[in-house]
Amino acid sequence: MSRTAKLKEARPDLYNDELIRLFAEKADKLHDFKALYDTNGGKELVALLEQEVDNKVSKLSGQHQELNHQQMVAICAGIQACRDIIRLFKTAEKGIKNADEQLKEAMEE
Repeated sequence: MSRTAKLKEARPDLYNDELIRLFAEKADKLHDFKALYDTNGGKELVALLEQEVDNKVSKLSGQHQELNHQQMVAICAGIQACRDIIRLFKTAEKGIKNADEQLKEAMEE
């Protein structure tokens, strides 16, 4: 059962607090990302994203003289998007702990 569902069931008064509900929802989403990352498919997805970053960096470094500004910006944006997704998967467990701590602190106030 998700943190949000447990909170709604056990403490409806706290569930109605927007900040507490947001912390619970954040922890639930991060748990979903961690669960996906822990699967073979999740690990494969991250490996493919890392390969995509490598390919984009190679293209950028190898063709930088032929690329116009817009093309370079597009490649860099693609690199950043892939890196953000990789970071989300790889740091989900730490994020869950932080969200749980924030949730606990908010519930104690």
